[in-house]
Amino acid sequence: MGNEFERLDKKPANWDINSSENAFEIAVDGKTPVFQMIRRDENTIEVDGVFNNGRDTEYVTPEGMLHNPLKPPGSRGSQYKALGLIFKYPSWKYPGVYAAN
Repeated sequence: MGNEFERLDKKPANWDINSSENAFEIAVDGKTPVFQMIRRDENTIEVDGVFNNGRDTEYVTPEGMLHNPLKPPGSRGSQYKALGLIFKYPSWKYPGVYAAN
């Protein structure tokens, strides 16, 4: 994929976008992932993130989907873990570098 996704127009100033051939991520301030797409194999793509339409919030995690939860993933008392970062940030310094590296 490369970082051609940096061309997203009108993205919030605090969004940082990083990607590789098999993954794409948007993180707020390089700390909190809000969208992740991971190609697991040639037939499987995983999409995780936080989706908000101004009224409702959907959390999509590897553990499942939550609609308007009282306790968002990763918060105290939630049974769901928060999404971890796929990449290192800032992306200008670590383009395509996985956080595990």
